[in-house]
Amino acid sequence: MIAGDSGRIARRLGRPLAERGDSVIGIVGIPAHSSDPQANGAEPVVRDLEKASREEVARVVSGADGVVFAAGACARSEDDEPRPRGRRERPHPQPVSVRKEG
Repeated sequence: MIAGDSGRIARRLGRPLAERGDSVIGIVGIPAHSSDPQANGAEPVVRDLEKASREEVARVVSGADGVVFAAGACARSEDDEPRPRGRRERPHPQPVSVRKEG
């Protein structure tokens, strides 16, 4: 599972995983970006992780062998221009801990 599957890290990770036969789920926060995971060989899931509850995140990642949080990792804006370091238009999402039982 890749959170932030519309960026460069997701492309570099999702494609090789899909090519080797792994099932990849790509989380995107904007419905218009749902074609990006498909292009990377992943099944898209639209979920705004900044607004999602712990329970919603747990449902989405349930059954995944691994989760990569790559959302915002490349510090790009919507027009793909680099953002100044140390400045974001919105606050960082709070970390969420999800523990698989069993």
